[in-house]
Amino acid sequence: MVEKQLADHSIPIGSIKEILGYNIRDKLAAFVLIFCFCDFVLNAIFNRIMGEFVGQAFYKMLIVDMVLLLPVTLCSFMCGKKTKSTVWPLYFIIYLSVILTWILHPEYTPWFLHDDFGIFSCFFTFSSVIYIPLVFSLFSDERKLFNSILVATKIKFCFLVLQYRTASIRGYWNIKNYLGIEEQWSYNLAFGYEMVFCSIVFLITYLYSSKRSYLCLALVCFYTILTAGSRGPWVCVIAMLGFNYLVFWKKYSINSLKIVKFAGAMGGLLAIVCFAGSTIVEWLISLVTYLNIESRTIDMLISDYIFDDNGRNALRDAALTMIDNGWMFGYGVYGDRVVISEVHFIGYPHNFFLELFIQFGVIGGGIILGYLFYKVLQMIKLCDNDIYKILLVIYLSNSVKLLISDSFWYNGAFWSLIAVLMIWNWQQKRSSKI
Repeated sequence: MVEKQLADHSIPIGSIKEILGYNIRDKLAAFVLIFCFCDFVLNAIFNRIMGEFVGQAFYKMLIVDMVLLLPVTLCSFMCGKKTKSTVWPLYFIIYLSVILTWILHPEYTPWFLHDDFGIFSCFFTFSSVIYIPLVFSLFSDERKLFNSILVATKIKFCFLVLQYRTASIRGYWNIKNYLGIEEQWSYNLAFGYEMVFCSIVFLITYLYSSKRSYLCLALVCFYTILTAGSRGPWVCVIAMLGFNYLVFWKKYSINSLKIVKFAGAMGGLLAIVCFAGSTIVEWLISLVTYLNIESRTIDMLISDYIFDDNGRNALRDAALTMIDNGWMFGYGVYGDRVVISEVHFIGYPHNFFLELFIQFGVIGGGIILGYLFYKVLQMIKLCDNDIYKILLVIYLSNSVKLLISDSFWYNGAFWSLIAVLMIWNWQQKRSSKI
């Protein structure tokens, strides 16, 4: 186990009582964050109360906006210059990109007006993930932000456990396919990715505090992901271990013996897997059979399908063809949807880099990518605030999902990463002027 590097008092524990002690501005900010963070809980409640009907997404969006408009407006006025200087230029660029793309490519209209993924549900509503930087900027300091994230994560975790218990009792998950038809699955892709976020938050909180309860929560998360999720979330967990050492390299470099031990342990584990892989798989089969555990990830590992592409090669080929034909300036916002949807109904290539270069070209995409890499490396090198580092590890790890799934326009972890980088950068510039 990693030695506790931070003083216990420096890490918030996810306390509602602490939130109640905040000033008005931070109480409102915490309310907005928790409300937005638990949007999927609201969806479930809304569906249960109202049922399904035409225009459901619009009315839900309207209700969310009405609830959030007042606290967001009040917090923005209280924040004053800080909010304006950190996040509003980002939204100006996004809005301008959408408007210009729509003018230049009217053929994208069906996707811009899509019921689930159109601009009104993904760009012009407070429930959209692109407004996470705005929500983060409402807080007066990073401790209050992280404490509110922990509270929201606990709420999400409880709801996910209830979902897991219901599905376990029922024996299957009710999943709607792209035609809106309900199917019965033995696993739930969305559940796995939602739960892996909780697991990473709990695990890193445990690593830098004395709260063993967070380790227990993380282990519960891992078990539910193993038995009800897919293989993708495990990539995020592995990435978290690497990013943790990378971001906190100064702390670990103080005692080089720890690095040697960690490298030796990883090397030994790799050697065991290489020389005794078949034996491990046989033992795993016996254990799973004995415990009567059902797991899609283990089934794919046993059947040697763990590295199966699941159709992603076709998406990649279509995306590369688009980049070849419009490599310089790209096709604009949602430019991949029209072509990729012919391969897969979802419309995006399930890869961050491909999606970025399709929409903004090698020039625009290269600038965005270069800027992100520069800011991440700058923060790793210069940041001496441990809470900001923890947030960086959390959202870097969860953003790894974009390499194998999802679109960056819909991914909350990616926009949270943007938020952390922007707010830390603003504070860095502010401190240098003092």
